Amino acid sequence: MGMAERIRQHLAEIGLSAQAIGELHVKISGCPNSCGQHHVGDIGLTGMMVKGKDGTERPHYSILLGGHVGEHDFAVGKRLGGRFPEAAAPQAIAAIAECYRAERTTGEAFHAFVKRFGMDQLSKIAVAAAPDDVR
Repeated sequence: MGMAERIRQHLAEIGLSAQAIGELHVKISGCPNSCGQHHVGDIGLTGMMVKGKDGTERPHYSILLGGHVGEHDFAVGKRLGGRFPEAAAPQAIAAIAECYRAERTTGEAFHAFVKRFGMDQLSKIAVAAAPDDVR
């Protein structure tokens, strides 16, 4: 199962529907050339292998928030602190999506929410939601 399906499945398991969240674009890439355009998604994931203390490489994701491309403006997403293990990324994204649902102002786009709410606070929320070690 791919990461997009894992995210979708986790959101369904916790009862967070697309209608409740609103428009939110998640872009995923493991390509060093940014083929998935993760840097301009509301939420962007960059896949990578990270070597653990035991010397074994395991899949992790770096998470970017607040990227967007508009008719008159654009922004590259800002990276959350840490690299999230593959199993923990859906929980981190769900926590961010739930925060957006609960804390946004009427009509507020995700990139505007990220700017207003702050990367430090969102990073803490994401790390706290991740059940595995974030590196």
